[in-house]
Amino acid sequence: MASRYAINRLRLAGPRWSVLLFWLYLLAFFLLLGGEVSALLEHMSPAGKMEGERAAAPVEIQAERIVRAGGSPA
Repeated sequence: MASRYAINRLRLAGPRWSVLLFWLYLLAFFLLLGGEVSALLEHMSPAGKMEGERAAAPVEIQAERIVRAGGSPA
């Protein structure tokens, strides 16, 4: 027969694991959401990468894109 200590310890372990798993689930969700928002903002920015580009454009090209979009390069 299991001791009272072991039974009580197992009874308390369930909520701890569920809270930890819920926290990890929320963390993963917000990391993915942040990546999506970052990619969306990058593609919406006139100085950002164009479709299919792997690296950011040189500063001169970024400034040209900003001016073409109606802004002023700082």
